[in-house]
Amino acid sequence: MQLEIRNAVERNRLVYNVAGFTAGCLIAILFFRRVSFMVIAAGPPLIAILFALGALGWLDFRLNMFLNVMTPLIMVISFSDSMQ
Repeated sequence: MQLEIRNAVERNRLVYNVAGFTAGCLIAILFFRRVSFMVIAAGPPLIAILFALGALGWLDFRLNMFLNVMTPLIMVISFSDSMQ
């Protein structure tokens, strides 16, 4: 049962993070009206998430509640900073 819960949490984390990043990209396209500006606004959040998850994976962190909250938090803060 725990394995099924862990698999569901990991699957949902991936799906919802991709959906959130896509929504952020769509909002950036609507706001800037150019794809090149959207790429500039969406680049830092993507790099921050990849670096954070890569560093935590390198440090051998396992799936926990911290990782579930960290990724959307990085995405929200990075998108808001890059949009401004």
